[in-house]
Amino acid sequence: MTGEKGAAHRISYRHHKILVKIAYLVLIIVAGFTVVINLVLLHETHQTIIAKTDRHISELSASVSNSLAQRFQRTLRILESVELSYDQDGILSSTELERLHERADLLQFEYFAFISPDGSAVCSDGVSRTFSQQAGIMKAFEGQAVIDVESSKTETDEQILNMPFFAIPIRSHGGTGEITGIFAAPVSPEQEDFYLVQSYYGGNVFFNLVKPDGTEIFMTTHSHVLPVDEPQNSDKQHNLFDTLDANVEIISDTSVDDLREAAVSGRNATIRFHLPNSSSTQTGQLSPISGTGLCVWMVDTDDAVSEGINQILHIAFRINGLGVVCFCLIITILLFLYRKNTHILMVDPVTGGYSLSRFNQEAERLVRHSNPGEYTLIIMNIVHFKYFNDTYGFDESNRILKYVHTAIQKYMEDGEILVRSGADDFNLLIRTSRNSNEVIIQKLELMVDEVNRFNKELPKKEWIMFRVGVYQITDTSLSVIHMSDRANIARKKPKIPVGNILYSCGFYEEEDLAQLQKENILVNKMNDALENHDFKMYLQPKVDISTGKIVAAEALVRWQNPDMGLVRPDEFIPLFEHNGFIRKLDLYMFEQVCACLRRWLDEGLQPVQISINLSRVHLANKDFLKPFIAVQEKYRIPPELLEFELLESALQEFPEALPEAICQIHLAGYTCSLDDFGSGYSSLNNLESLDIDVVKLDREFLNTAHTEGDRGHIVIEELIHMARRLGITVCCEGVETVEQLAFLQKCHCDKGQGYLFSKPVEVSVFEEMLFGNSQIK
Repeated sequence: MTGEKGAAHRISYRHHKILVKIAYLVLIIVAGFTVVINLVLLHETHQTIIAKTDRHISELSASVSNSLAQRFQRTLRILESVELSYDQDGILSSTELERLHERADLLQFEYFAFISPDGSAVCSDGVSRTFSQQAGIMKAFEGQAVIDVESSKTETDEQILNMPFFAIPIRSHGGTGEITGIFAAPVSPEQEDFYLVQSYYGGNVFFNLVKPDGTEIFMTTHSHVLPVDEPQNSDKQHNLFDTLDANVEIISDTSVDDLREAAVSGRNATIRFHLPNSSSTQTGQLSPISGTGLCVWMVDTDDAVSEGINQILHIAFRINGLGVVCFCLIITILLFLYRKNTHILMVDPVTGGYSLSRFNQEAERLVRHSNPGEYTLIIMNIVHFKYFNDTYGFDESNRILKYVHTAIQKYMEDGEILVRSGADDFNLLIRTSRNSNEVIIQKLELMVDEVNRFNKELPKKEWIMFRVGVYQITDTSLSVIHMSDRANIARKKPKIPVGNILYSCGFYEEEDLAQLQKENILVNKMNDALENHDFKMYLQPKVDISTGKIVAAEALVRWQNPDMGLVRPDEFIPLFEHNGFIRKLDLYMFEQVCACLRRWLDEGLQPVQISINLSRVHLANKDFLKPFIAVQEKYRIPPELLEFELLESALQEFPEALPEAICQIHLAGYTCSLDDFGSGYSSLNNLESLDIDVVKLDREFLNTAHTEGDRGHIVIEELIHMARRLGITVCCEGVETVEQLAFLQKCHCDKGQGYLFSKPVEVSVFEEMLFGNSQIK
């Protein structure tokens, strides 16, 4: 089993799996707890609503009862006042009857009637009626006012049903003697509805009147009030209590017998029930009407009082349920994104192996739990990998990287891990023992041979070579970054002969720490140095090859450190590119150039164009040029006096950003040159594809061109010829001898730069050379 599929791999994901399981468990618990809480809340709220509904219906019934009692008493007092106005014998002339009937209409009665003890009656409407069979009305002979609804008969035996009657006894001697008759009146149809069934809450709360024995006084067709099948004009008397016993399911503690007892004793009573073939709950309230011997029977047919609250409660429950679903959905999505992001963070998209972040975590964990010297960190850099990018394209180059990763992985053991740490770098953490350099070299031999095994079948070999740095970890407290720094220092050291041309190897030694310490010192001093202007601008002339005149200059930085003296650019430039400080330094140098040009212009001198080196680090930001433009506008420098130099190697790291950067430079009015041209493998392709103004030939071209007619000379001649045909100015670097100058003049090279003309000099020296009309022959 390989290192990435062994114990380290399993341990790496163990905590991740536990976290996912815990997250799902918490999700289930929270969802379940929310559901239980909502159910409990629904139950408790429902019970509260029931209690409030009962209380509300009781209060409403009591209010109706009191209102009816007052109305009944007013009606009876009206009857008494009318009765006292007429002959107590009930003998009235036709004129008196007409006036009495007019008064009945005025008082909203159907008619007035004088009833004799035998039940016969003289009525104001002229119709003869008999009430002998109407026991309820005839009770007025017992000396009490009566409120009833009974059927009466005319002389033609026509039944008049459900007529609400008010009856009072007639006494002789001014109301103090014997009862001689009854004065009665049924209410008119305009008033009848008030005494019959009334409704509230959109028709869901009804009330009716019943006698203490349960007999319904005012018949109604509303089955909600009393579930009956007979029509309203039926002469059958209905009993509330019998109907409830026969037709409903009681669901409250109060029984029908309790209602009977409450009606007789004049108490309030509440009962809850279901009608046949219905699951809806109805609430009935029985309340006595004071002074009448009657009761109000009020029914909430569908919990109408609490219906709105119930709807709100159910909506809230649904919202909470939806909230639980949304919560679960959000958590699920977050877990999915977490796992997806974890995969992105943990897996290298090119090789499918460890990502650098995951490698660093695993490496630190393994090293922390190891003994000094038990692990070794190796960095393997593919030499000239840009060749594969330029020759085969990036997709195929990525497949090559995956292939290299797989080949190296074959020789990784349990507890060892591997990662592609950069564009063409691989970091390996392997188990070793002290003084095991030979073992490490043997392992590297196997890995490099495995990587290049594919060449055995190829007639044209494509060797993949490596530069290797090795750091045997003796300090387990170091971070992986510091370990990598040590391995990189070893990779850049003079190499140990290994007998294999496919790789070179350097081992870190303790004295190499001095290099790291020096770099740390430089990092600690760099900000103060920038603020104190310790970075000095030097200018190196660019000379017209044909005339020898200075036509331009390149701005180069030198660090004059008060404590360390002159620090060489190759000591701090790579370091600043690594930590990003180069962005500030480049902008600082650009401002020094602009200030110098401004001074020349203000003094009336004829300035020359000055070029500034622009680090590839800037290309990561598409708006990198904005601060440079701001500085140029601040000093009011014509843009044609400024040139940016970009390294050709930047194309490898920023294949899309570099052409875009050149376009931005041109839009701002600056010129652009391609520095170190020819150091890569695709220079001719770059010359055609990049919209550059100047190409600076790498000094290696001149170093390899020794005699006229050799390959070096031919290459330079052809490059210059091609560039001139493309309208590109050619500047050759590294001109150090008169012979080289003569050759460049013969090739019609435009400009030259090198120690033959001048080394980089301070600004004052350059000004003497430029404005002192110096001419280099």
